[in-house]
Amino acid sequence: MTHPTLELAIAKLATWQTAQAELSLIETALGEAMVEYAQTLGEPPRQQIIEAERKREQVRRLFDEATEALDALSIARTGHTNFGTLG
Repeated sequence: MTHPTLELAIAKLATWQTAQAELSLIETALGEAMVEYAQTLGEPPRQQIIEAERKREQVRRLFDEATEALDALSIARTGHTNFGTLG
């Protein structure tokens, strides 16, 4: 069994943060596409909607993984944790 490390927790948080930034860009583009859709009543931006939802799911999963890494590190160091209540 590997012991939890600060480096692993930091890496997982960085991965989550990167995905969160990507999601922000995707949602901005989706918002613009929805405005265009509302103005033209053409085809809705289905692919962008799907992409945004998939990215949201990925961000939630990465957040869970990051908090689990923080939990494991906290438990290893102190015997207790508070990180699991963040999600």
